[in-house]
Amino acid sequence: NLVQECLGQMLVEEGVLSDEQCRQSLGDMKQEGKQQGEILVEKGLLDAAELPFALQRQFRNKLVELFTWERGSFKYKDCAIPAAYHGGPSSHPAQLLFDSITEAAPTERAKRRLAGFENREVLAMADYFGSDDLALTPAAESVLSCPAGATLGSVVRHSDAVAVAAYALVALGAITFAR
Repeated sequence: NLVQECLGQMLVEEGVLSDEQCRQSLGDMKQEGKQQGEILVEKGLLDAAELPFALQRQFRNKLVELFTWERGSFKYKDCAIPAAYHGGPSSHPAQLLFDSITEAAPTERAKRRLAGFENREVLAMADYFGSDDLALTPAAESVLSCPAGATLGSVVRHSDAVAVAAYALVALGAITFAR
């Protein structure tokens, strides 16, 4: 993690911690070899029941940020997840990705990425997405409820929000097109 992405910094921005408490917890982390969340709970600066929710917010913030990148690289580090981090709220991965894309993807990028799909007729939601997997925004609903024979280009032409929602659906493989 970059320091500005650490859990403590997010909690400072949310007004839960002071800058000094965050700095101290980072020092304690290095000294004790523990995760920052563990340190914050041990010091009584964060309630143990709130930790999973804070970690989910941190994860979501990082996920959303990925969709603002024009290009970049990352390194995946496989690791065991301590039991203290389990038990927080969960979302279907497709929902997390859909929400992140619709929140962060720049409209112009979405429109560029949809260029190859403009003349394709939108049919329906892909079969492998269940109603519990993906809660759609009104913009995404308008893509899926377009009139029979409508092309994606005609559906997204008049609304940036619809274009970004369509981009998210296409990126997830969540919609089917006529052949």
